[in-house]
Amino acid sequence: MLEDHVWNFVKIKHAGQYRKSGELVINHLIEVASITMILLNELEIFDQKEKFLLRNVALLHDVLEDTPTTIKELSNIVSLETIQYIEFLTEDGSLPYIKRKKAYLQQIRTAPLQVKIIKLADIYSGLKTVHNFKNDSWAKKYTVYAKRILVQCMPTTLKKTSIYKKSMQIIIEF
Repeated sequence: MLEDHVWNFVKIKHAGQYRKSGELVINHLIEVASITMILLNELEIFDQKEKFLLRNVALLHDVLEDTPTTIKELSNIVSLETIQYIEFLTEDGSLPYIKRKKAYLQQIRTAPLQVKIIKLADIYSGLKTVHNFKNDSWAKKYTVYAKRILVQCMPTTLKKTSIYKKSMQIIIEF
């Protein structure tokens, strides 16, 4: 069962935010959490407590990057482990674009498996809408960068999953 305080926090922090696809950010976060659960069930390597923690991380994965939320605020509602995973999933917005993307690639490359699972779910969620933007330079950049993360950062365990394979198929078809 989802902790009400985490869900309420997510709804408040992302209220009124939209993605390039036009969908509400909150819908993306719910989808990432759902895909994360699919991956966790497919992998069969985490207990219920860890699955619960990772679902919360999936819901919160964009909160530091896309809202003015602070780590101190997060520490009032989630564990240190949850915050550490969210930090791995957060780009350093103070860096110029190219440096930020390179640093983030390295960050994901060195992240624990739990973080990579959520990143794979996040990428798949993003790729599912990219076909709506075939002529958009953002979509091309996103697809190229997503492929770099998938190929360079995902371990063999995740490359064998259905979500990884579907993600790569979308990239190939793009």
